[in-house]
Amino acid sequence: MNSSTIDNDTTLVSSSPILKSKRSSFKTPFAKRVTKPCNENNKFSTSSNQDPFISSNKSTKVVLKTQRLLYNELTTQIKLYKKEISHINDAIKILNKYDKELKTDQLIEKWQSICQKAMSYLFNTTLFKIDKMGGYEEFIKKEIEAEKARIEYQLDDSIGNEISNFLESEEFKNLPLDDQEECKIQLERKRDEVERVKEKSLKILDQRLELCQGQEMTMKELARRLKVEYELVFPTL
Repeated sequence: MNSSTIDNDTTLVSSSPILKSKRSSFKTPFAKRVTKPCNENNKFSTSSNQDPFISSNKSTKVVLKTQRLLYNELTTQIKLYKKEISHINDAIKILNKYDKELKTDQLIEKWQSICQKAMSYLFNTTLFKIDKMGGYEEFIKKEIEAEKARIEYQLDDSIGNEISNFLESEEFKNLPLDDQEECKIQLERKRDEVERVKEKSLKILDQRLELCQGQEMTMKELARRLKVEYELVFPTL
């Protein structure tokens, strides 16, 4: 009986339907996310690749780096272009300066030619007049005589008038007789000094007359007399 009972129980257990447990939809908030371990060198690589923000940040850095390189390259090119433009402007200035100098040289040559023709005309006219006066030596002689007369008149007249005016002045008349005599002595000394200056000037003129013997009028002398710089009109090559 017991055996029968056990068998029946076994049969009941075996034949009874198995109840399947339903999975609960409730999720515990304490469940931990298990991530796949990664190598030390590739730490956080999986999470980075999976994070769109980090990926976008890397793309932005690449773009900025490219733009910076492009900016540096353009800046270098601009500097080179500015340098070339500066060289071109300098060359233009030099060419303009050369053109101005060329025009200036042409004007100088033009006016030199005009002055040379004018000097040649004056020179020929002067030679003609000198020949009519008896030659160059005679011309210088008359010129020196006129200069001597001018010096003698100027010095003698100036010192004579100065002495005469002083002797007739009230200042001189009011002086004591001894002082008057002393003033007369000083005035005579001054007259003698002027006479020595006159004799020296006349001697220089006589020497000039001796030097002109056998000489002729030259273009340089004519330029000197006209107060014209000879080298400007007749430049030496």
